[in-house]
Amino acid sequence: MGVTSQFPSELFDREVIWSDSIIAKLKELPRPDLYEALENCHSFETWFICQGCHAEEHAWNHCDRFYCPLCVSRLAWRRRRKVEWWANQVKEPKHLVLTVRNTKTLSKTYVQSFRRNLSKLRRSTLFCSARGGLLSLEVTNEGQGWHLHAHILLDGPFISGDVLARRWARAVKQDFAIVKIKDCRQKQYLQEVTKYAVKGSDLASWGRCEIEEFIDAFTGVRAFSTFGTLYKDGALREKALTDLTLPNMTCDKCGGEDFWFLDENEHEYYRTTGKLP
Repeated sequence: MGVTSQFPSELFDREVIWSDSIIAKLKELPRPDLYEALENCHSFETWFICQGCHAEEHAWNHCDRFYCPLCVSRLAWRRRRKVEWWANQVKEPKHLVLTVRNTKTLSKTYVQSFRRNLSKLRRSTLFCSARGGLLSLEVTNEGQGWHLHAHILLDGPFISGDVLARRWARAVKQDFAIVKIKDCRQKQYLQEVTKYAVKGSDLASWGRCEIEEFIDAFTGVRAFSTFGTLYKDGALREKALTDLTLPNMTCDKCGGEDFWFLDENEHEYYRTTGKLP
């Protein structure tokens, strides 16, 4: 469990409600392994006191579970930060959406099979001219079964929608498949292709068994990956990126780099007495 910088409270109001709803439903199941991490998420603060000028900053602990509404927005933001440099250099962006027919049950085997089909399609001659990109999985359930689909952002020349639909249908063993090639002239597409597998509002609206089914199906599955130039250049760039889950560990006021780290009780003592514990 890590720590995350403080966010404005109004941004957390709805996420807290969704998280509480998910926790309450999971508690009806004999699965403490699923809800305990969410229950402890954002449960305590760590304070950072600059040893030079005594300026203060604080952060909340976080669980980083892919199904935690309090974490996924921040994780998606981190993901966007790590690929937006690449998106700004792309000359021929294509945003593809690939779907399959709804399924009554969602299992890890099903998701892994979907993931393998995507990998095969990406390595086919249809994508041979693509220079690089990323793909992410998303799932919804609106009462008519699980709808698993993929978002692919790539840098490459024209792709025929008809040919893509036929190739994808063949890969997933359907007589036809619905695919979309979406407008990439605006940069909003980056947010859509880097979001997490399910929205917090959707997850909170599901029943306890559906939530459990989703978590078990996606645990240990790579729902986001990069390839080509994004993978190659991103691996080098990753080394230069600071950990965006932590506050800036250089004091904004004096430039100092040495801090005292206090928990909530220690910080209250410091505020009351002016002395460090």
